[in-house]
Amino acid sequence: MATKTLLSAVAVAAVLMGCAHMVMVKPPPIDAQTLRCRTGQSCDIKVYVRCFLFWCEASVDQKLVVIEKGQKDVVIRWELQDPHYKFAANGIEFVTPPLPPPNEFKCRILGPGDQRFQCVDAHDTSGIWKYNVNVIGVRTLDPWVANE
Repeated sequence: MATKTLLSAVAVAAVLMGCAHMVMVKPPPIDAQTLRCRTGQSCDIKVYVRCFLFWCEASVDQKLVVIEKGQKDVVIRWELQDPHYKFAANGIEFVTPPLPPPNEFKCRILGPGDQRFQCVDAHDTSGIWKYNVNVIGVRTLDPWVANE
């Protein structure tokens, strides 16, 4: 009886762990964690790292970045809030289909220390895209950016 109970518990745990990796298929609603950006305006996103035992994950203070209609070459900046972590060379990348057009976002690390990353959004195309936040030694995070 104890063996059956243990096997059942292991099976349930395995199913729940599998669900933890499911990808959200639609963007979050526009709410308090939405940053609306315009040309020439500060469009800054704070990136936090939290660890529990041997598991670290990133989070951002803005789950959705919306570039307002008609805005061009909007600069979006991400800044790590913990000096112990650094952005990977591909700190911000668009890899989840549908992908933005090839020249929609030009991204790079800013300055020494790899603590800041910047993308310039040409805003030539309207759409909504998932992007990855890649921090060395931390699980990848995938929030959203939208061009109205």
